Amino acid sequence: MYRNFKTMWSAATASLVAAISVVNAADDAQMRNLENRVTALEQRKSANGMINPNGRPQVKNGADVFFTADFLYWIGNESGLGFVVKNGSSNGYADSAKLISPHFKYEPGFRLGIGYNLPHDGWDIYADWTWLISRADRDVRPNSGGNLFPTVVNVQEVEPVTSWFAHADWKTHLNIIDFELGRQFFVSKWLTLRPHFGLRTAWVNQNFKQRYNGIFNTQFPHQTDVTGTLHGEEKCKFWGIGLRGGLNNQWGMGHGFSLYGDLAASLLFGRFHIDQNQHLNVSSGGVPVDALNWKDKFTACRAITDLAAGLRWGQYFDRDRFYLRIQAGWEQHLFFSQNQFNVFVSDFTPGLTVSNQGDLSYNGLTISALFEF
Repeated sequence: MYRNFKTMWSAATASLVAAISVVNAADDAQMRNLENRVTALEQRKSANGMINPNGRPQVKNGADVFFTADFLYWIGNESGLGFVVKNGSSNGYADSAKLISPHFKYEPGFRLGIGYNLPHDGWDIYADWTWLISRADRDVRPNSGGNLFPTVVNVQEVEPVTSWFAHADWKTHLNIIDFELGRQFFVSKWLTLRPHFGLRTAWVNQNFKQRYNGIFNTQFPHQTDVTGTLHGEEKCKFWGIGLRGGLNNQWGMGHGFSLYGDLAASLLFGRFHIDQNQHLNVSSGGVPVDALNWKDKFTACRAITDLAAGLRWGQYFDRDRFYLRIQAGWEQHLFFSQNQFNVFVSDFTPGLTVSNQGDLSYNGLTISALFEF
């Protein structure tokens, strides 16, 4: 018995020593592997001046210039543009009411860009221009036995009594110019990243028109219950410039296909110009009334966020002398606090208004092409 126990103990001890040796050998192998990787990266850095290999397309004997052309099919949407309250009853109270905003529409636009691959460290410079005109409109009539209450009215001068028709038309002209410096590099066999930073300048010009047909109570020049049409027009122009930074991602799928995801943010310092006018054309019961002529200018900082994701395909041609990339994806852009139209909220205190009604956003399909030679 003792001899068997001694034999088992010896075998167990030998197994334990062997296991510890295997673990130590595995740890040593892992450490050697890590050291070899670090050494390889250091050698690559000393030889090429960079650790992460360049991930951008490389054409042979080219000019290192590339062009981009994008077709945009986006919808512009802005909060705070409710222009009439549709009420289910005619008792003068908003007891079964709904705030109505214009119908926003998808509109075509474009973006054009040009870039150059710098010879230093795999960096590139790129600039593009985005152009888009967005529109929205709506006609509103009351239901049988209902009523309409205009909201975009200078209530200190003209107080709506009832309305039987309301119309709104919104139009925004967008121009953006971006300039960026970035570097695309591999972080794994199938994943590349491109951090970038630069400048952005943007022009956002809005025009918002309203028309109300109905009966109004005018406070100036002391008339009451006139029938007519109230026309309103509001303009908000913004221009700003500031810093922009972001990160572009690409996940390779093979055979030239890949998924991409881009994100960026910018902060622009700029100036707003606000111009609002309202005029009451009287058809019976009084004389025309200029209800509002309001102007405002101020400077402010505004943030913008950009998101994009989609599918792309790229391929070299003519013995790698040319490179073509085609992609399609969805983009979302948010312009914070762009609605600076003033809304008058008191018929006792002239000039008492509420502004900063909401944000401006763009969403939609983008089809892009890149050509490098």
